[in-house]
Amino acid sequence: MMETGEIAFFMLKLAAVWRPLNWSSWKAWLYNFSTAVVFFIMSFTVISLIIPLMMSLDIETIFEGRMLEFAMVLAMCKGGVFVINRREVLNLNNILNGALCYPRVEEEWKIRHEILQPFKKYAAFLALGTHFVIKLDVIASILENAPKQRLKFNAWLPFDYTSGPGYWIPFIFQHMSMIYACFYDVYHDTVIFDYLYQICVQIAILKYRIQKYFIFWDKIFVQIGDEKTSGSQIFADHMEHYLCIIDFAEKLNNTFLYTIFMQFTLSTMIVCYEIYSLTTVSPTSSEFLIIISYTILFLMQIFCYCVIGDMVLQRSGEISSSIYQLDWTLLSPKFQKNLILMLCRMSRPIQITSGHIIVLSHQTFASLLKLAYSIYNLLKK
Repeated sequence: MMETGEIAFFMLKLAAVWRPLNWSSWKAWLYNFSTAVVFFIMSFTVISLIIPLMMSLDIETIFEGRMLEFAMVLAMCKGGVFVINRREVLNLNNILNGALCYPRVEEEWKIRHEILQPFKKYAAFLALGTHFVIKLDVIASILENAPKQRLKFNAWLPFDYTSGPGYWIPFIFQHMSMIYACFYDVYHDTVIFDYLYQICVQIAILKYRIQKYFIFWDKIFVQIGDEKTSGSQIFADHMEHYLCIIDFAEKLNNTFLYTIFMQFTLSTMIVCYEIYSLTTVSPTSSEFLIIISYTILFLMQIFCYCVIGDMVLQRSGEISSSIYQLDWTLLSPKFQKNLILMLCRMSRPIQITSGHIIVLSHQTFASLLKLAYSIYNLLKK
């Protein structure tokens, strides 16, 4: 059975931003060409939507279409990060598959399964919810706009698009851009959430290893299964594992730095305007249902980031607590001192941030809701 992260990367392959690792030569060239075509279509669409904004600075015009212009720019950035930062993403995967992080015994596999199992439900709900909203919007647009030869979104084009091929090209481009933006948005977030859950898995495995093997730290020779080692090497292995987790979290922050920050900023703005829009449309209209769906979708995205980031924050604090609860009297004075040093080193929590500014946590989500309500009141006035 495929893991959630593997499914996300498989879907990104279909969306032309994650070339299969074993492809080279003409296959790689063809795949890169398809990537360029997709980004051309999305760039064409975004530019045609942004030009009217440059011609009119009216607030209603800027927010028309749920700020789709900026949402598509964000989606392009989310897809582009897997093309531009491909080496960094592969490095993250290699760290998880390395000797330090890979589960070694059955108990560690059980720990991994228990932590990742809830995430699979969250990821499935997020993916299905997003696809449902986008498909609903696309189908409604086709049924409503195609018979009238009208584009879904107001656009500026250097040719007549009121009929014939001049109409169908931008019409198809707009809907293809929406579908690809949905793919990039959903599976970019799924990959990040999977990485965050993997940090929790590694923290839990490290806690298990420390609690099980700390009594061997001051032993000269230790037999663990078929492997012979020393107590000092086991202690060093635990410290290296912790440093590996810290390194993974920092690289994760740096790789997805700008897309996470843009996600928070844009989602907050969109939620504000969507709530404002609810007061201007009829509750019985299809537009009301679409606005409600988009509002819930963007709130869920921010909520997932904050909840999972807070879980990483809380679990990282449990490492020092578990070390503090060890029966240190069983150790020699030398390793009692080493235990104190380990406790001091591991007392710093692991924080996942948005742009190195906002720490992902429950408090952050509450603050964003307050900010969104304040901006909503400003728009209403």
